[in-house]
Amino acid sequence: MSSMPGAREGKVATLWWRDDDAIADTVALRNLLALAAGSGPHGSSVPVNLAVIPLAAQPPLAALLAGAENVTVLQHGYANANHAPAGAKKAEFPRGRPIPVILAELRAGRARLRELFAAIVLPVFVPPWNRIDPALVERLPDVDIAGLSIYGRAPWQRRGLRSSM
Repeated sequence: MSSMPGAREGKVATLWWRDDDAIADTVALRNLLALAAGSGPHGSSVPVNLAVIPLAAQPPLAALLAGAENVTVLQHGYANANHAPAGAKKAEFPRGRPIPVILAELRAGRARLRELFAAIVLPVFVPPWNRIDPALVERLPDVDIAGLSIYGRAPWQRRGLRSSM
């Protein structure tokens, strides 16, 4: 019997890895996928979520992931461009950016990810720099986004949107 916390109660930790800013087939990404391939219980794969920048994603990344086991693609913004006002912390989707413009970008980004990665794309949004206008969060389901992956606790649970920390 293990002395790890929760082991006596039969608790099992749910674990996945998330890699942000993915756009290409790189040595570092191949190393991550190889490491994940045998690191789970009984030699299984640890799930890997790749937060892919839609506008910059390259077809060789799609080819690499087509054969990968237990890998999913999440939408990491649109272009990973900073639109924050001068002097503010970086954000692609800060307060004040027109919501219709942002929604159009998110729709285009989702379409591009579906085109490249098909069935392994999850309807999960990962805002660059973990910053997002709270008014936009409420509108994410309008562009078929059902989940939000950010750092820290999400102060919102609206319209069925799920969040992870």
